[in-house]
Amino acid sequence: MSEFPFEPPTKKRQGANRLAILALVLIVLVPIVYFSVFAEGDRWRAAQAMEAWLDGEQKASIETLTEITNRLPNEHRLKLVLGEWLLEDYQAEKALELARSIPEQFQDQRFQTLLQNCLMALGEYDEALDAYRAANPANESRNYQEELFHKNALAYFQSLAGSELPLALKNSNHVLGEISFFWNQEQALPLSVHVQGLFCTALIYYEQIKRSQGDTEKQQMYADKAIVILSGAIAHLTEEVASWKQDLPAEATPTSEVETPSTDAPKTLSQDSADAEESVEEPELASQRKELTQSLEVLLTLRALIYQAMQQEELSFADRRQILELGGDPETLAGTLPSFEECIFQLELVAMVLDTRGCVNYGLNEIPAALSDLNVAVMGQEALVDVAFLTPRNGRETSLDPRQQYEEFVRARQRTLAALLFHRSWVWRAAGKSAEATEDLAKIRQLGYVPGNYLF
Repeated sequence: MSEFPFEPPTKKRQGANRLAILALVLIVLVPIVYFSVFAEGDRWRAAQAMEAWLDGEQKASIETLTEITNRLPNEHRLKLVLGEWLLEDYQAEKALELARSIPEQFQDQRFQTLLQNCLMALGEYDEALDAYRAANPANESRNYQEELFHKNALAYFQSLAGSELPLALKNSNHVLGEISFFWNQEQALPLSVHVQGLFCTALIYYEQIKRSQGDTEKQQMYADKAIVILSGAIAHLTEEVASWKQDLPAEATPTSEVETPSTDAPKTLSQDSADAEESVEEPELASQRKELTQSLEVLLTLRALIYQAMQQEELSFADRRQILELGGDPETLAGTLPSFEECIFQLELVAMVLDTRGCVNYGLNEIPAALSDLNVAVMGQEALVDVAFLTPRNGRETSLDPRQQYEEFVRARQRTLAALLFHRSWVWRAAGKSAEATEDLAKIRQLGYVPGNYLF
């Protein structure tokens, strides 16, 4: 017989065991059910808050999402959304505190962007640069396009921090050189980066003229903008062509960059050729002359088309005659101009990187060069805002809610324009042009933004 004989449990003991098991189950399941039910409800409320945000109810949306994230501290994706909303509502300190509460394993690219933007909004530019470098190590593997965007972003953070500015300028020049070179190769054009910006801006307005048939007032507005841009560039290039024909020494010859056509801007040239050798070999000299002439022919062709669209036949014929005198064929050139879509894409890149270099040159106290870059960047971004509703969409973008499309294609571009205007206001003040700086700040407010560090 066993030392401890089996003794069947009594009914009382059976009941106690069942109660113990039930209690254990309740201890485990009730919190799960409770929090699952309430978490699901909160997620539904979060979705409603996001809808309200798109409808412009920003304060109420922030309050709702703040309440939800306090109750669900592990919902880190909601925290990111709330942080972005707080930053847009000029509450950078709260946004930064929220971002820093997110565990490392959830710190993705979106988190890094939020963190860096919070630091810039608070004027902590050194920390923002450190944060960017920590998230984007120098030895990280990148493809060609990613490397260009990295160099531009790094140069921008360096410009704000006033750190390593010569390196920032070198990187910015490299990026501009690459994006302009490959676009010229693809389009078979000889345009320098400033001329690319002006040309793409004018062509976008030309497209607007064609799309505004029946609205003569709107057509005239776009035509006036395009003609001002082109005429300033054409006048400058015409002078350069004349100087080439006089066989001036290479060191006395202006560069092929074009001044921004602004009556207020100092008469300066872009610094793209600053690193060029002082002595130019004869074959290279001949190549420069050819490219200069071709650039002029391209701009004249576009202006002739605009005059034609506005039924100003005599002016259109005058431009065509000048093209023929230069050795070009206006009909052939008109058939090979880039498309509206191609100009949109290139102008987005050019405006972005010229803004970066403008900020770097400002940090280096190269005020004329900074103003030259920022004038072209601002002018191009204004055109991008004007045609925001016409910008081609891909499959994902066309499937977005119309309110999301508005945020992505209209408000985002307006915010970028506000940032560029803010940067240019620094340069105007440094140039002693306080009236122009004040005008840029007024334009920022008209766009619905407050001038300050939040514009980055």
